[in-house]
Amino acid sequence: MSSPPPAQAGESPVSSSLSPPSPAPAQPERALFSSVEALQRQIGEILATLRAQAPPPAPPRPAFPAAALAQPSAGNTVSSSPALGLPGESSFSVTRCFPWVSPDVATLVQRDQLKPEHLVKLRNLYSKVSKEPSRSFGLTLEAGQLTLLPDSADTGTSFFVKAIPNIAALTQVWLVYTAIRVESTRDFTLNSALLSHLEHLIECDHLYSWKAVTDYHLAICRQRFGRATAADWSSDDSRISARLLQPYLKTSIAAALRADSSSSRPSCSSSRRAGRAVRSSAECHSDACMKFNAGQHCRGCSRQHARIHCQGRHPMAQCPSLVSAAI
Repeated sequence: MSSPPPAQAGESPVSSSLSPPSPAPAQPERALFSSVEALQRQIGEILATLRAQAPPPAPPRPAFPAAALAQPSAGNTVSSSPALGLPGESSFSVTRCFPWVSPDVATLVQRDQLKPEHLVKLRNLYSKVSKEPSRSFGLTLEAGQLTLLPDSADTGTSFFVKAIPNIAALTQVWLVYTAIRVESTRDFTLNSALLSHLEHLIECDHLYSWKAVTDYHLAICRQRFGRATAADWSSDDSRISARLLQPYLKTSIAAALRADSSSSRPSCSSSRRAGRAVRSSAECHSDACMKFNAGQHCRGCSRQHARIHCQGRHPMAQCPSLVSAAI
């Protein structure tokens, strides 16, 4: 068994075993704290530099009304009421007053470049007076084969009559057209002229079949769209009226004329004179009052209270030219 090593000189074994350990140096801790502080200063300098170089914040945008941002309910996804105007928008705008009119169609109306057959694009599909027309098809023979082709809205008036089935629907479409045209031109004389054309169509609707009225209206629009002035729209075209309107009296009016003709049948000579009167009265047709011709009471009208067919002031049922045409 080996003996423990001898104690060094000047040190007792007891004091050597009971002495405490020497403390760790504090210099590494102070160095760490200094590094952290230096890093924080550098980060602060970088942030200050970035803030100085950043652009100023944009001004806050105005908040839209809650009604404009609210989503429509599932049961009412489409509304025909005008949309709320955007900031900076004028009191009248197509998107505000007529939200169902596409911007492309509105631009064509403003430039007076809309095709007459495309007036149907101004109708409100969700209005009670409008309806979606059914598509019809026709046959064409080409290279010895029959081909089924859908009718185009650019040809004929059948599509127009189906899309605009009555005077109420045409009135709605024409008022939209008038509002857009007048808003773009600021010509209130044109406003009165376009409305006078609508009034003439309403009067014609009392006398003639609806297809005849639409044929007449489209013929007038083809003649005037893109080139007519307010003065042109203020007058009627007697030649187009004689060709497209007068031969197509409503069945009820024709029946009334036939019933009355049994008691007051005109002679052949008077019929010939009436025929000459129809031809000679073409220049006066534009001044005739259509309410008077429709058998309605009219007071305070500037138009002539004379029959458009013979310029006579007798009741319509006794008009010689109409009686002879109805027989």
